[in-house]
Parts: sequence; structure tokens; C-alpha cells
Amino acid sequence: MRKLSPDEKLAQGFFASYKLNAEPYEGDQLQEHRTPDFKVSCDDGFFFFSEVKSFNTKVGSDGLLHTRVFNVFTTAIHDAYGQFRAVNSQHIVPNVLVFVTHNFQIDWHAFKEFLQGYIAFADGKDSVIPLRKVSRGVYKTEVKQIDLFVFLQGNKPDFFFNRTEQFFKNRLLRLFRADNAKISRLRVG
Repeated sequence: MRKLSPDEKLAQGFFASYKLNAEPYEGDQLQEHRTPDFKVSCDDGFFFFSEVKSFNTKVGSDGLLHTRVFNVFTTAIHDAYGQFRAVNSQHIVPNVLVFVTHNFQIDWHAFKEFLQGYIAFADGKDSVIPLRKVSRGVYKTEVKQIDLFVFLQGNKPDFFFNRTEQFFKNRLLRLFRADNAKISRLRVG
């Protein structure tokens, strides 16, 4: 069995706090592509695949530009998409991507801006700064194959449900004891 990274152990502990069993997914050694980090299951046999992506980007004296932050998200999603496709190409079970971030600029706010394609201001004029649109790229397809994004930063997780199959969504909501009214929904582009 492979050794887990500290962030993978953190994610495994996060799942355990919801009484979920996150077993490292070893996959077929002959597979051409890497596989997700975990197969996560609960007592009734329901399971999903989970991949953990860590953000340890160093901040220079000028901070991180939005384009750099967005490249970090794009790379993480692209890699995870390939890993999920290697074991779940028909999307029969949910795919859950866990982001562990150690950089205050790479947070759920930046992720929301990345997906919506703009930064909104509360200046009384509803001003926005347009950004590169995910909807115009191949990444829109990849984002849609991930049912739940979880941000682990600080003391409480942030959950982002994608437009996903209702059965998956309802099961994931129950597993994570999430209030549907308080969950952020993703709108791509």
C-alpha cells in the first residue's frame, strides 16, 4: 500500500468525521492513467471516488495574479478528470474532488470567480471584471464530470455541488449532513 501524503491523511480524516471509510484506491497496475486517491464508502454500500489536490503555491511580494490562481484550478481539474475517467468512465458513481489549500488566495471565493468567469464588486453598481471563461474551453466538460468539490481550508469545509444527477446529489447531501439551502451551487461560465 502506498504512503499517504499529509493532505491525503487530512482528507481521509475529514471523511472519517462523517463516518465514511476512505480506502486508498490502488487500481490496476497496468492502467495507462493514474487513478483517484480514494474509494470512499459508507455502511450501506454506497460509494464514490475521491481525488485530493493540494495547493501550496508560494506567494511573491505582489501576491498571486488571478491568471495564476486560475491556472492552478485548471490544472487540478484536468488532472482529476483524467484520474476519474480511468476508473469511472461511464460516471456510474459520483466523483468528489477535495481541494486542500495552504494559500489564502486560493480559496472558495477564487474558485467561484474562476467558474463564473468574472469578479463581482459590491459597489452599488453591480460592477464586474470579466475573466477567462471556463465555458469556452474544454474544462467546462471536465468540471461537469465532478459532482462535488470540497474545500478544506481553515476549520470548516466548503461544499460546492455541481449540476449533478439528483440521486448522487441527494446521497452526498445526506452523507455530509449538508443543508441544501446553505450549499453553494456552481454555475460555469
